[in-house]
Amino acid sequence: MADIRKWDPFEEWKDFREKVGEKFLMFPFQSARAMREIGQGAWYPAVDMKETSDQIIVTAELAGMNDDDIEINVTEEMLQLNGQRKEVKEVSSKEEGWIRRERSYGKFTRALSLPAKIKVDKVEASFKNGVLTITLPKLEESRPKGKRIKIKKEEG
Repeated sequence: MADIRKWDPFEEWKDFREKVGEKFLMFPFQSARAMREIGQGAWYPAVDMKETSDQIIVTAELAGMNDDDIEINVTEEMLQLNGQRKEVKEVSSKEEGWIRRERSYGKFTRALSLPAKIKVDKVEASFKNGVLTITLPKLEESRPKGKRIKIKKEEG
């Protein structure tokens, strides 16, 4: 007669994790790195976008790059970042080799839809400490317009 054990979902999860492996479980969170390790894909810089009443501010992490390595193109509704992070050769001889390598290299393209139309001729960009900041002023028609509504008193 077989042993009857109480079902433990966490024990099954532990078995699954051991069988599949940690790298597979991290895939959704590090997909670009995982795809590159498999021999496909490309890297993409992390980008943040913030909207205020009169502008959109985009920041991108581009550590290890120079402003000459980056190209910015804009339309009223789209921002495109292109660039290339060049691989750094740090191995001094054939006897020395990488033990672990997690930095990403190569070309990238990011196309971002903007939440409002912008003034293309007023866009500014700055690059400091590996962070690219792009300021995109909104067109007047894209700015939220507010109006106070007067409440009528009804008698009755």
